[in-house]
Amino acid sequence: MIPVAASVSTYATDAVLGLIQGAVYGLLAMGVVAIYRTTRTLNLAQGGMATLGAFSYIALREHNVPTLLAVVIVIALGAAIGLGIGQLIGWPLRRASTTVKLVSSLGVLLVVQSLVAIIFGNVPRSAPALVSPDSLSLLGITVPRDGLVVLGIAALTAFALNRLFTSTRLGLHMRAVAADPEVAALQGVNVRLVTVGSWTLGVAIALGGGILLGPVIRTVAPFLLTLIALQALGATLVGRIDSLAGAMVGGLILGELVTYAQEFFPTTQGNGDIAVFLFILAVLLLQRRGGLVMERA
Repeated sequence: MIPVAASVSTYATDAVLGLIQGAVYGLLAMGVVAIYRTTRTLNLAQGGMATLGAFSYIALREHNVPTLLAVVIVIALGAAIGLGIGQLIGWPLRRASTTVKLVSSLGVLLVVQSLVAIIFGNVPRSAPALVSPDSLSLLGITVPRDGLVVLGIAALTAFALNRLFTSTRLGLHMRAVAADPEVAALQGVNVRLVTVGSWTLGVAIALGGGILLGPVIRTVAPFLLTLIALQALGATLVGRIDSLAGAMVGGLILGELVTYAQEFFPTTQGNGDIAVFLFILAVLLLQRRGGLVMERA
C-alpha cells in the first residue's frame, strides 16, 4: 500500500506534469484559433504540422545543429509552409463553404503525414532534451528541467499572441477581416495579406508546438504524435474555436485530465483518448446549456 504522503507527492507531481502537457495543448490550440478567427477554417492539419516540426527538430539535432538554431530553422520552415498554404489554398478558398475548407485542411494533413513518413520513416525516435534531461525536486514534487522550459515558452508565446491580437495594428486588421472581409477591404485593410499572414502564424506555431511536444512525451512516432496533437483541437471548444484565452484554458484542463487518466487507469488502453472524448462531450453539453462561454481574447 502506498503511504498517503507518497500519494500526495505523486499527485502533486502529476498536476505539474499535466500543466506542462496542457500548456503545449493550449499553444497548439491557439494556433488553430489564430487561423480560424481570420479565415473561418478549422485547420485539421495542425497535428500533422506539429509532427513535421518535431521530426524536423530531431533530425537537425541529430546532425549536431545547435538547439537554438534548430528551433529557429523549424519555426522558419513552419512560417514558409504556412505562407505557401495561405497563398495556394487559404486565399483561393476564402469564399468556399465550411465543408470545402474542412476537407481541404484534411487533405493538407494527409499530404504532410505522408511526407513525414517518406522523409523520416515510421520508426519512433527519442526527442533530444531542450536544456537538460535532469529533474528538479522541490517539496516532494519532481519535475524535468525541460518541462519547466516548455511551460515558460508556452506562457511567453501565449502572452505574445494575446498582445498581437489585442494591441497591434495587425491584430486589429485580423479582427476586422474576421468580422467582415468586405467591409475591412473598403477600410483599406489588405485582406489577402491578413489571410495569408494568419496561416503563416498558425502553422509556425504548430511546428514550434511540435518541438515542445517532444520533451513532454520523450519518444515520438509519426501517427501517434499526430493523434496527440489533434487532441489539442478539443481545447479550442472551450472558447468556441474563437478565443485565444479559451484555447489555453482548455489546453490546461485537457493536459490535467489526460495526465490523471494515465495515473489512475494505467492498464486501460487508450485512457488518454477516453479522457479527451469525455472532455469534449462535457464542453459541448455545457455550451448547449449556456454554462460555458468564453469571449474572444
